[in-house]
Amino acid sequence: MLIGIDLQELQGASVVRGVGEVTIQLVNHLLPLFAEDERVNTVIFYLYEDNFQSALKLIEIPSELNYEIKFYNENAQNRHKLSRIKNVFIPLPEKSLFEIDAFLNFSNFGYVPKAKNSFMVWYDIISYVGFENTVKKQSKFPFNIIKKNRLLIKLGKNYMKLRIKTVAQRAQHVIAISHSAKSDLLMLVPKLKGTIDVVPLGVTQADTCNENQENGVLPSEPYLLFLGGIDARREIASLVKQFEILRSRGFNFKLVLAGKAFETVEKISVPEVKNAILNSVFKHDIVTLGYISNSFKTSLYNHAFAFVYPTLYEGFGLPVLEGMLARTLVLTYDNSSLPEVGGEHVFYVHQSSEIADKLEEMISLSVNDRNAWLDASQLHAKQFTWEKAAHQYFDLIMNNEGLDNADWDWFNTASDIEWCEGDRRGYKTSNTSIITYVWKKWKSRTSCFFYVSRWVWASLEFDFKTNKTKNQSWIFGSTSE
Repeated sequence: MLIGIDLQELQGASVVRGVGEVTIQLVNHLLPLFAEDERVNTVIFYLYEDNFQSALKLIEIPSELNYEIKFYNENAQNRHKLSRIKNVFIPLPEKSLFEIDAFLNFSNFGYVPKAKNSFMVWYDIISYVGFENTVKKQSKFPFNIIKKNRLLIKLGKNYMKLRIKTVAQRAQHVIAISHSAKSDLLMLVPKLKGTIDVVPLGVTQADTCNENQENGVLPSEPYLLFLGGIDARREIASLVKQFEILRSRGFNFKLVLAGKAFETVEKISVPEVKNAILNSVFKHDIVTLGYISNSFKTSLYNHAFAFVYPTLYEGFGLPVLEGMLARTLVLTYDNSSLPEVGGEHVFYVHQSSEIADKLEEMISLSVNDRNAWLDASQLHAKQFTWEKAAHQYFDLIMNNEGLDNADWDWFNTASDIEWCEGDRRGYKTSNTSIITYVWKKWKSRTSCFFYVSRWVWASLEFDFKTNKTKNQSWIFGSTSE
């Protein structure tokens, strides 16, 4: 049996993000299982030829495993935007992928080739639900033009929807990382109903670094921690404002921002966040650390009073579990997959304006109540292991059957909680894809032009009397102007 594994997510910026962590952990836990199974003859790693050695260094290959390395078609390595778009809809033929028995693909929006028996790990639909919010926070071409034109935003969202549908339907088997990610995908691609399995991710905790490394970096005062990216779904500027409110109430805390985007305040790429910090009366109590090692990350969690994660959308939410595993109080939003993953062991708010009040409530916990909460949250986080996830993937790939998820009954039960399904934060999917709409109504060039115009006008829903759109599109709980 030949097994193919896609490693392209370890060759770009994704390697330091959640997708890279998922790829590394699952592959490293799957390879020993493949090595022990007599049915597996060879494992083939697929990736780009450029700088492939750096990707392979992240993979722990068992000595007894037979493996090969194959490079994608050289034309697929063209990183030009137009070429990448073409490869989404018209992937280049990879003949070797039709000779293997199973292909595990970790990429949703990179190069997604066709294979005879493809298993795709599905993360989220942030490119669709967060399109408008992301565009509005960009200042570079072409986003500076798109964000000023409601029609272009509509077309952009429909393109993202079509892209998701195209890529998801290319796989014979889709494995979602949460029930929330599954329901989101089914919202856009209903025909996949009954074909998607759910396998939750795992969480690991590295050893803490020594005290000499921590000295001079970790604040001596109690601090609130944010660790992650700075994309549009993370409300960092709002977090800074809520931190100011907390400080104004007499609570002596610092705010620590960690992650590659927070190397220094001056290098923060989002003007809204940068200005919020520079204009804060407590800016000297806001610490930026930049990229940190796994061992130091564990120390940050351990010493923090609370980990605050103001994110508007997640496919899973690994940082939430990391904080819980490190015995840290966690505060986040009650949207997408976050309640599903955190369960009853996380403090939730519905919007950023509630953060300061919730933190004050957390501060008021007695020592006994706090320790009891931390014990329960850590025990909950320990149920999410990469070993358990890898065995689920292994069974699915080798047996080629749907999972009964018997080992994850506790996780399936959590996903049925009402607020998990009830708070989708405003997805709007009523508009038909322009390509599908035109194709179904195609009769002649004249009628084609008529139907395209009607679709555009319907998307705008323009009202001449008020000079406004009749039905605003909701993204992340707010209306677009």
